[in-house]
Amino acid sequence: MKDADDKLKKLELKRASLEAEIKRLRAAASATERKRDTRRKLLVGAVVLGAVDRGETPRAPLMAMLDKHLVRPHDRALFDLPPKLADHKTTALAPPPSASAPKAPSAPSGGAAQATAPTPAPPKLPPPSPPPERRGTFVPRKDTDDL
Repeated sequence: MKDADDKLKKLELKRASLEAEIKRLRAAASATERKRDTRRKLLVGAVVLGAVDRGETPRAPLMAMLDKHLVRPHDRALFDLPPKLADHKTTALAPPPSASAPKAPSAPSGGAAQATAPTPAPPKLPPPSPPPERRGTFVPRKDTDDL
């Protein structure tokens, strides 16, 4: 009986060791993939911004895309974009209108439809920044290709 208990304990220790090794290897693979993803994003950004700076790609579509997708204030500030007026997170947390707040006049009876407020104009894009004094071509380092 003692031999069976000892063997069982050894196998349980071995299993725990193998599970820890599996966890470590999965974490390492995940970290490597995150690094590769970050590098791809950096390279795409460098190529696109370089093309815009050289005039090979129009600036307006890029700015419109950034305006549409960037919502965090510090991200928008990097591109001189104005803050978003209505953020989905802040409107969900906004308190309900108070009972003491003035109410909008109701539409006259007789079936007349209420006029809807006009939609706000899209934000103006900032003018392009002047080109830097010296700008080289982005060339990735050779030793980072094996990330």
